[in-house]
Amino acid sequence: MTKIIYEGYPAEGIYVQQGTQHLVVKAETTMDWLNFTRKPGYQPVEDKNNWLHGEDHGQNSSAEMGYDGDAWYGTEDYDAWMGLLDNGWAEGADLAAKLADEVAPYIQGMKIVDEPKRDYEGDEVDIDMYLEGDPECMINYEEAKVHGKAKFLTVAIDIGALCDVRKEAMMWRGIIAAALVDTLESNGFRLEIFGYSYDRGRRARGAAFHRDNLIILPVKNEDQHMELERLASLIGHSSSFRRGIFSGFEKYPKHIFQDYLTLFGYGASQSGWPTHFPADVFIGKECLAHDAKSAVQTFRQKLSELPDFYEYLQEERGEL
Repeated sequence: MTKIIYEGYPAEGIYVQQGTQHLVVKAETTMDWLNFTRKPGYQPVEDKNNWLHGEDHGQNSSAEMGYDGDAWYGTEDYDAWMGLLDNGWAEGADLAAKLADEVAPYIQGMKIVDEPKRDYEGDEVDIDMYLEGDPECMINYEEAKVHGKAKFLTVAIDIGALCDVRKEAMMWRGIIAAALVDTLESNGFRLEIFGYSYDRGRRARGAAFHRDNLIILPVKNEDQHMELERLASLIGHSSSFRRGIFSGFEKYPKHIFQDYLTLFGYGASQSGWPTHFPADVFIGKECLAHDAKSAVQTFRQKLSELPDFYEYLQEERGEL
């Protein structure tokens, strides 16, 4: 059982809970996280009572061009990553939308119905209205879905990866996550979405366990409209981890960095779920797909793991 050493807000909107075994860093909003990580590397804090005060560890990987530049990081440099966040990732959003459309026919119970709307122009003529001389005698068919009472879910999306994972695999995981979110919200679910990175650090002296580090990045609350481009960039782009999360790590002072990560590295990304971070749906490293075909299979598998998903759709549409 971890013992709490520190708990508080060392920076605006950034909550920290430091225990003997776990370190949890959670931003209150997406903008708080972006402001916290906007500058790469360690940023000195003069207040000696602030948790962030300490010695510079000298790590600055978030801003480097190693590992063949954007072939590993996903963007040419840190400024390019900031630009992507400002403008959204159109390519990722498009791929997520296509994936959701491709899987839609396989979703049991999902019905898209044609709802007739009368207008002055349209797809076909309503003969009876035409004979009556009604100018709005044309019929337009629009795809419509009937939504009932919303069901609320918390979705946690792993954005971390080991150093040998290709950026394309991280991209497909993010696209699967974005497509899953798009599908659920299009069918009446309301989602609170978090990105997270769960990493194993060094073993405490004389202890039988490794310390671990959990960063939680809020992406969307239940009431927010989902912007697919921004969602895709925050959870699907390799720079979100290898630049954004790395920059978050780099804000730790040296004594924290070397205890909860490692002195000369950024820890090891873990595959298991962080037990101290509850969620209804986890999208983890099992979703690191290698192409569109495997992404579709993984997407369908993730939907099947929601035990009441199909029942909910049927109930919503009055089929139960």
